[in-house]
Amino acid sequence: MMSRPAKADPVSNPALLYWQAFGMMPTLSEAERQIHDHRRTVPVDDAYAAVAHRYDEAFRLVRKAATLKGTADWGIDLSEGPEALLPHLAKAKSVASAAQFRMRYFVAQGQAGEAVRDAVGALALGRHLGRDSVLISTLVQIAIDAIVSSAVAEHFYGLDAAAAGQLLAGLESIPKPTTISECVDKGERSFGRWFRARIEAFRASSGGDEAKVLAEIRELFARNIREEKDYELADQFIREAGGTAEAVYQAALELEAFYDELTAITKLPRETYAAAADAFFARVSSGKNPLVKELLPAMKRAREKEFRAEARLGLLRAGLRYRQHGEDGWRSVPDPFGSGPFAFTRFSFQGKDRGFQLASGFEGDPREVLIFVEQDGPPFRVSGTQPGRAVEAP
Repeated sequence: MMSRPAKADPVSNPALLYWQAFGMMPTLSEAERQIHDHRRTVPVDDAYAAVAHRYDEAFRLVRKAATLKGTADWGIDLSEGPEALLPHLAKAKSVASAAQFRMRYFVAQGQAGEAVRDAVGALALGRHLGRDSVLISTLVQIAIDAIVSSAVAEHFYGLDAAAAGQLLAGLESIPKPTTISECVDKGERSFGRWFRARIEAFRASSGGDEAKVLAEIRELFARNIREEKDYELADQFIREAGGTAEAVYQAALELEAFYDELTAITKLPRETYAAAADAFFARVSSGKNPLVKELLPAMKRAREKEFRAEARLGLLRAGLRYRQHGEDGWRSVPDPFGSGPFAFTRFSFQGKDRGFQLASGFEGDPREVLIFVEQDGPPFRVSGTQPGRAVEAP
């Protein structure tokens, strides 16, 4: 059975402030939404400023929450397993997008310190999301790290050495990221136990009626395996597991050993992880247990995202160190997927030198790079699948 995290001290529980901040997030008009969504190409004029300031009260609370040292207790009943609702995740991601929007405004006003405080607040919020060790929460944590890293790189021309130091200090002060290994060992394992507990409850209350138990298991699977209710898939699961309530229960029980193994594998560094993961997931896909085949492959994709997040945060730190100390600063940050510092090259856009690019030795498609914009001008993508590509006006 999945348990809730240890109850946090109400005086220092960051989640209490975050819930208040979510309540203060503005509902934008269509015109305001257009400004927000096209932040890279619209002018930073009075209309842009008005939208940026609509978030002031929400970010006052987000910034305050970032200073609290308690554990975030979101008040979510995780004993409901995959049926638990997590409404705070989308709200948290909208805060990160707002921080990205406001950064352009603050940089244009010469208020780099305000931009950094928003950025640290958003990063801290992302880290607090992962405290429940639920996979989707940790993936949103990773997404928020990416949003903020890109925002900093886009507006690097407005951040001086003091602002870079402020952001580096902020990165050290916020909670460490929740790992995918922690998610496997705690959150995902608990979901497997939740399925078992539900099946046990069905059998205990059935009076020995096998057909009734199987009907309840069918409903359970149809409702919780995929986002959309799928009875055909539920029937397939029951059939592949062996067709009886006991067989389905044993299939759920087998998850434990797989979670043990995967917890260890997802702790491995990339140079040894790839071979171990390939062998493990080959066994998963060729096996007969339908629950194992359905629930575990997402962990492989998640671990790859975690490696990218590790590289991206290293790129961000290296860029900030460069702002502080030049070449010595950049070289002081090792590439976690290389044998030295990140690769450094100047970057030109439309024939003009606009900044520099740092690239990780991470082997993947796309490569993990971050372009730091040192001269303002026509916007381009600084990361992702097509770094360096122009951002077109709507």
